[in-house]
Amino acid sequence: MGPSNSVKCYNGYYVNGFKFHTQFYGRYKKTMNSGVCVKGSCYNGNEMDYYGMLEEVIRLKYLGSKCKVFMFKCHWYDTKRGLKKHRSNGLVEIKHTSRLHGSEDFVLAQQYQQAYYTCPPDNKSSEWWAVMKTTARSRYNVEMGEFIENNDNVKTFDVDQSDEISQPCC
Repeated sequence: MGPSNSVKCYNGYYVNGFKFHTQFYGRYKKTMNSGVCVKGSCYNGNEMDYYGMLEEVIRLKYLGSKCKVFMFKCHWYDTKRGLKKHRSNGLVEIKHTSRLHGSEDFVLAQQYQQAYYTCPPDNKSSEWWAVMKTTARSRYNVEMGEFIENNDNVKTFDVDQSDEISQPCC
């Protein structure tokens, strides 16, 4: 049997100094590791941040190659109609009930920054969350490893962390 392309799903991934979990995997955990932020560019030269929740971590391995690409599939919030930025303090709020519709659910894992969502200080509306973007607390120096979720639904969790952002392919 010769080499083949393969696709594998994971519960989480370490990248850019952040530990990400899928929303489903982290639903009963005390910390949120499924919030994501990606910096995007508009055609007019303005930069815009996109916010979402991690749904799946997908590894693509190419035919006859050791090259692996990790991608995140996310639920994105509509930043055009559901984003408020307070000029006085720079606080960003996202309307988590407003989903961005389109076909660009996947982004390379190396492009992500971690974000946390919480009720805003005024707490007037439950459909708005305050966004807290974080910086990586530390770098993980971990060899390739596995994590088994549970016996009912066995999934592996690869740890593949480099000290800096690298190209997605070998």
